[in-house]
Amino acid sequence: MNQMIENFSAKFDRLEGSKGKETVEASSSPLKMEIEDDLNEAPSLHAISTTFLPRIMKVDGTLGEEKNVALIDSGSTHNFLSPHLSERVGLSPSGRRRVEVSVANGQKLVSLGKSTGVTLVLQGEPLLMDFYLLPLDGYEVVLGTQWLATLSPIWWDFKRLQMKFGVDGREITLRGVQPLIMAHRNQDEAAI
Repeated sequence: MNQMIENFSAKFDRLEGSKGKETVEASSSPLKMEIEDDLNEAPSLHAISTTFLPRIMKVDGTLGEEKNVALIDSGSTHNFLSPHLSERVGLSPSGRRRVEVSVANGQKLVSLGKSTGVTLVLQGEPLLMDFYLLPLDGYEVVLGTQWLATLSPIWWDFKRLQMKFGVDGREITLRGVQPLIMAHRNQDEAAI
């Protein structure tokens, strides 16, 4: 595993230029994630905010038979799942313990429980994780540092909207969904 990480790191070090790239180092841990019940720090969700968040990326995903767009948000502490999506795919919360979640705009939301051992497929890669169920505005899946901390190393290129990381000895590349505004701007520039 260490050899794979060294090769992985060396490969990214050789990539030309570094503008728009940010490396996030995290400790290595198993793919399955658990939400800690000992929450000294209240869970926070930065995705629901009117401010621009440069450290997010949207990726295509599937939960059960439902296609969705998952938001990877390095400003959110935990993973969050819309109760509506949870219901549509037949997930039942394991425990009704309600947890207050702080949102970036200062608002407090109450989690409706949590779902554990959920398989989320991101661009063909099945990932097993836990989610707080939270009424989300605009997103059905948010992946926070709870998930990001299990990946090591992470190479995240915000300009190209790509994330590369190693899991179980494999190199995985996720490609972000282009923001609609950027896509329109690129089409307009191509027409000129």
